[in-house]
Amino acid sequence: SLLVKQKPTLQYARHTLAAFGKEKTGTFRGHKDVSMQASVTLQVEDLAEPLTNREIEVLMMLPCGISNNEIADRLYISPETVKRHLSTIYRKLDVKNRHQAVNSAKSIGIL
Repeated sequence: SLLVKQKPTLQYARHTLAAFGKEKTGTFRGHKDVSMQASVTLQVEDLAEPLTNREIEVLMMLPCGISNNEIADRLYISPETVKRHLSTIYRKLDVKNRHQAVNSAKSIGIL
């Protein structure tokens, strides 16, 4: 898998996933569950075309129900870049909308 070949990127993805553990309220908090990190990494590697670190960051904000503008502000990117990331996420997960993306991400262990 592409993520396996990109060890520094994989480490960043693990760090990002650990930092953004999802609470039941839909907000994010720090997370130190190493077993979750390993599980998520294995699931992400199973995708035909793995998600980039930034795509994972965008995807992890979707359950909060925040707008593209709010995602852009939090990640210091433009709303157009958020739209582009969402389009790529939908294609890679083979879904059509945010709701389906969240459900797919949960089923493969990203969320």
